Amino acid sequence: MSRAWIAALVLLAIAVAVDVARGVPYLFPGFWAAFGLAGAALLIGLAKGVLKGLIQRPEDHYEALRRD
Repeated sequence: MSRAWIAALVLLAIAVAVDVARGVPYLFPGFWAAFGLAGAALLIGLAKGVLKGLIQRPEDHYEALRRD
């Protein structure tokens, strides 16, 4: 697991602890923090998947152009 994921999970745990301490009436403590983390991870994953197909070129892309 990367450092970024560990940091995100630690921040999520802190947000849940703050929600529990305040006694907020959501579906479960830390709902919006978990919702935001899941949404950001989903958007990043989708962007990486879409852009990889649109932008990434084979390693010999420019060599093939020079040969022509």
